[in-house]
Amino acid sequence: MNTIAKWLFGIKDYRVLLLGDDSSGKTTLLYRLKFDSVPVDPIPTRYFEAEWVTYPATSEWYIWEMRTNREMQPLIFRELNPSLLVLWLHDCTRNEDGVPDMFERVLREMVRAGCRFIWVGLNKQDDPGVDSNTVRDARQMYEEVLLKYNGKISWKVLTHKLSGKTGEGAIEVLDEFHETVRRVGLIQRSEAAHQSDKEKESRAKQEPRPDADLSTEQLHTRLEEHIARDTLSADAFWTAFLAGELTDWNHYSYLRAIYFLILDSKNKGDVYAIGKEVSKALTRFKETSPHLSSDMPPHFSVTLSTFWTLQLERTIQLYRKSTMSEFLPSREDFAHVLRHTPFLMNRHLWVAHFRNDPDKRTGRSPDFFHKPDLRPLNMETEYLADPATLPVPSTGPDRLLRYAFSVMRHLRKSGTTQRGLGIEDALVSLQQATFRSRTLDESLPCYSETQAYFWILVVGAAMAVLDGLEKRENEKPVDGKRLSFSTFKKIFQIRPELWKEYYSKKVWEGIGARSKFVMPDRKPLPDAFPCDAERARELSSIDRSTDDEPHLPSSIEERLFRFRLLKREINDLDVAPALSEAITTHGHLLFYLYTAFARKPAPEEEGEKETTTLLLAHRARTLFSSITGPTVAGATARNFWIQQVGVAMSHCGRDQGHSTFTEFITRNAHLVLDDSLPAVYYSPRTWASAEARERIVAPDRRRMEMVVELEEEDREGESEEWVHVKTG
Repeated sequence: MNTIAKWLFGIKDYRVLLLGDDSSGKTTLLYRLKFDSVPVDPIPTRYFEAEWVTYPATSEWYIWEMRTNREMQPLIFRELNPSLLVLWLHDCTRNEDGVPDMFERVLREMVRAGCRFIWVGLNKQDDPGVDSNTVRDARQMYEEVLLKYNGKISWKVLTHKLSGKTGEGAIEVLDEFHETVRRVGLIQRSEAAHQSDKEKESRAKQEPRPDADLSTEQLHTRLEEHIARDTLSADAFWTAFLAGELTDWNHYSYLRAIYFLILDSKNKGDVYAIGKEVSKALTRFKETSPHLSSDMPPHFSVTLSTFWTLQLERTIQLYRKSTMSEFLPSREDFAHVLRHTPFLMNRHLWVAHFRNDPDKRTGRSPDFFHKPDLRPLNMETEYLADPATLPVPSTGPDRLLRYAFSVMRHLRKSGTTQRGLGIEDALVSLQQATFRSRTLDESLPCYSETQAYFWILVVGAAMAVLDGLEKRENEKPVDGKRLSFSTFKKIFQIRPELWKEYYSKKVWEGIGARSKFVMPDRKPLPDAFPCDAERARELSSIDRSTDDEPHLPSSIEERLFRFRLLKREINDLDVAPALSEAITTHGHLLFYLYTAFARKPAPEEEGEKETTTLLLAHRARTLFSSITGPTVAGATARNFWIQQVGVAMSHCGRDQGHSTFTEFITRNAHLVLDDSLPAVYYSPRTWASAEARERIVAPDRRRMEMVVELEEEDREGESEEWVHVKTG
């Protein structure tokens, strides 16, 4: 809501920091407060989430959910201030004694920063394993610690029952906030950041920002002018930058230096770490280039360095997507990469997120990242990923029909005996994907259980007809497990408007149809669909003859669905035997490889642990010779999955993004696609060949990034000797 509307209606806004251990239910509670509905199993938060919540009508709460891992702690502590409210969420199913160490650290930092208000919510009280004694013990545990801060902090351990999952007690949390700020007259978020019109006008005169008024065409012209004037080769620029011998410094050279630093960074996959590297490198350059000091800001802050690092990572991702490049671009490609986003030539691009220039702002250390005070930044990038493996946004009128088809086809192919659980996972996954997508695009329709389940029932009824055709003897079979979506629609003539035959618009789009399945109000659901058997066989035959066409990446919701199935499979594994027995399923394979790659270096690996890449290469060699089982019996398949998991680990960076198997797979969801991921790189004919079973065969569709590679002379022989090569 804009400032005038807030003033007109007397709406006040406040900022809340939502903290707690991983899996304490922070995301679930945030979704409950924002949407009054939550996915069964929310996607783990990598860094932070932020949502506006209005309650009551005259108050808005800007709630930041932040992870409390080591990486995020400095950012959390720097954001503490007198106008901030803190909510710590405790997981009542947690079996550890004592409060988390991070909780006491937060209290100490609150005192230091003058942050006065904290609540502790005892979450997950709906869990069957949580009783009144559990809740009482947890409350006493926190109160004992908080008593030490009487007089320094105003605190309260909430006494009401709380469950973000069911929603019980969620709104009472906002009641607590509202009552406190009303009683003590807490300064609003907007008032805390407020500057008078005269101050803003003065700052605008002192710091003109002409770039903000330039059109895309003008920025493109500016970029081309810089490219034309750029006479230094990539190597010459880099040598001069490191030696402090550049004769000119401008925004173009600033972006070029950051681009080179991103490509050379050892912290790939961690934008915060790269941002710190960039800040240090630019500061060193300034110290060695006094002749250019007038063209540089007082500080190359970590905040702005991270901001521009993020923008360039996204530019690299866009470039790779448009060119479908298998590997990262080179230094020489900088001009071509930047042409995809000429708006980066706007030196003041940061004004959409920050009130003041972070490189010139006083009162805050330039050596730390300070999150935006106007609009949050999405810190996720996928510039390291092969663009051929990234999900394709699912839009259009047949979105739900396409998703239902992919779900039912996979359940048929996997031969699961628990189809009901699979369908439940499919609905939850679609709900998750819709929640996440709507935060970026509110035009996307809301999740509706009625609409989703209707299409699953329709596709299921159609596939039951195909089952009958497959079982008929002496006739050409129709392989429904390999059928494409386009052929499926042609066989059954199913259109996105089919729902209108069964539902009125009022019921189909009704609020009640969103949270639960509502039966049709026009005619009963179909048990089967008419099908011309001969036409079905003909179309299926054509489908198989074009099977050499590369498979496109799946949608976000399909990947979430496959991820949930894999999690269910892993939960059923007995961990100790799973790490010693032959590999039997794809989930087992990923868990085995993850565990092998993520473990701490053994004594015999001491010489390899200097770099993550060498360590991964050493482990890949060991895995190739030791891993067994039907899913990795073929040499090419075994090599493929070892390489895929190894490369994913290298993209995370050491100790980044793979603290748990769930977090690792969440960041690398393409790995769950056991049937379609190999098809990005191998044709079905090559992948299933006898040669591929006997030895490692090179991809025949697309080059593949690897952590290790066979020597050429060994590739043609029977040796399985591995040598390390640089990735990317």
